[in-house]
Amino acid sequence: MSAVSIDHGRVLLIRRSPPIPELWAPPGGKVEPHEGLLKALMRETYEEIGISLRPLRLITEIELYAPSRSYVLFSFLCEPPIDPDAISAHSDALDARWFQLNEAMAMPLAPGVTTTLMAISDGRKSTHNT
Repeated sequence: MSAVSIDHGRVLLIRRSPPIPELWAPPGGKVEPHEGLLKALMRETYEEIGISLRPLRLITEIELYAPSRSYVLFSFLCEPPIDPDAISAHSDALDARWFQLNEAMAMPLAPGVTTTLMAISDGRKSTHNT
């Protein structure tokens, strides 16, 4: 799952470390066994950017297929942090920055992120297979 935070027209992205290095995505990660989706989202954002982001609503639900596995990426619009400048990279995030939406779309993005950013710019909720 991923936490999409928008602040003054900017979107928060992190640059991931292996296994998907050099690709940008909203903070997020995997749900641990016996952990709810929203609790996992808050835990992952705290681990990656040092702040727990509060989810507001589901933006996209995207089925992703890789050679060795398939999974569903749930992306949630989250309340922006009180102090956006307090964001910093932690854990498996190599970098954390705010980008204007058009700048973010031009970055090398992790699978499913382009669809999520397009849904934000269109102001809609979407379900996709990629």
